[in-house]
Amino acid sequence: MKYKELIHSSRKRKTTFIGLGLLFILLILWAGNIGYYNSMQLKKPVFPTHYLTTTIFKGTNWMEIDYLENKGPGKKVKSILIEEFNKESYAKKERASYKYQSPYQMHFEFTEKDLEYLPDQNKELIVNTITVNYDDGTSEQVPIGELIFRADPEKSQNLAFIHGGSSSDGSGYDVFEMNSDAVLEKIELSHTDKLNDLFQLRVYGKPYDQVTYPKQVKKGDSIHFQYASIEPRLAKDGFISYSVGILVHFRLPDGSKIVYDLLTSNHFYYSSDEIKTIVRDGGAGK
Repeated sequence: MKYKELIHSSRKRKTTFIGLGLLFILLILWAGNIGYYNSMQLKKPVFPTHYLTTTIFKGTNWMEIDYLENKGPGKKVKSILIEEFNKESYAKKERASYKYQSPYQMHFEFTEKDLEYLPDQNKELIVNTITVNYDDGTSEQVPIGELIFRADPEKSQNLAFIHGGSSSDGSGYDVFEMNSDAVLEKIELSHTDKLNDLFQLRVYGKPYDQVTYPKQVKKGDSIHFQYASIEPRLAKDGFISYSVGILVHFRLPDGSKIVYDLLTSNHFYYSSDEIKTIVRDGGAGK
């Protein structure tokens, strides 16, 4: 009888030991999951460094500010204020969804009335800081990069007919079909010092800065502008969002000058692995 009791007691202790061991493993896994979850949370919404060019013209144009915030508890962006234009936006749109975060865009509308905030019609206004208002009642000044605002340049609708298209991968094209003789004097890109490795523009089948200017163009000629955006490389370029402005300068036979303004779409796409890197770096840019 004592022998059977010893066997029973031994089995009971073994079962208890196994149960405690399993509980200990579960606690370690639970703590690990909690630790990983916490490591994948941003302390607050983060904004990529923006390199955007926006043209203000007769009609309505849009500009988007991108940011990333946690899906779970924590600060959320309520609105964004661009003080230089006294313009505040609450127009928040989700662009995608990752496991722990969601990227959003805050949309701003610009019309001809906003031209009054530019220094004059020939100068650009550059904005480097925005005011972010959070849902907990706090606000802060956030460095945003380089937002360039410019007036729509004067151009003649009789000089060229333009058509084109773009893709979600950041590539696109514009075609000038010339309605008059002219000289293509130069092509200028915004943010060239920041985006030289991320944006490519080709004209006449070669990089735009390798074309010989001035270049004579005839009525009936076509000029093809092809551009491509290269996916951001976080290690080199940080956390960025960008849209390049292209200025195409012509001179007419009578000596007058015409400038065409081409804008590319805002390019802001990251993979899940890149988002993880951004979060683990605390949302830091370059």
